[in-house]
Amino acid sequence: MDGIDAAKILERLVAPLELVGAQVTREDALALFHALDACRKKLIATETFLDARQQQGEYIHAQLLACRKKRDEFREEIEQLQVQLGACGAAALGATKNVAAKGDYGWSPAYQDTLDLRKKYDESQKQLEEIVKQINDKEY
Repeated sequence: MDGIDAAKILERLVAPLELVGAQVTREDALALFHALDACRKKLIATETFLDARQQQGEYIHAQLLACRKKRDEFREEIEQLQVQLGACGAAALGATKNVAAKGDYGWSPAYQDTLDLRKKYDESQKQLEEIVKQINDKEY
């Protein structure tokens, strides 16, 4: 019986039953012992299973928290990219009173390129207007 002193176990099982007037044979006590031992083994197996499930649940929970953190980081990045895209649109239209500088939340290389192109466009427009004015002045 797996190194267990069967005689002591049987005495411990039979004595309380005899106190209440139960007629118990050694065979009955032995069967009861085996039934209790089987229950104990099932309980140990269940506890082991539950411990493994708890560890698995803790691992999954940690993974879920990591995914949520990454999702939040992506949301922040998307928000900044939306602001930067809006800034590019404003720069393309020439609607930038306060120009963002490198390192600002709304600044990006694309924004800077758009600002530079808008500046060149505005300069070209002025030059074109001057040329048109000169041509018009010569005709009259």
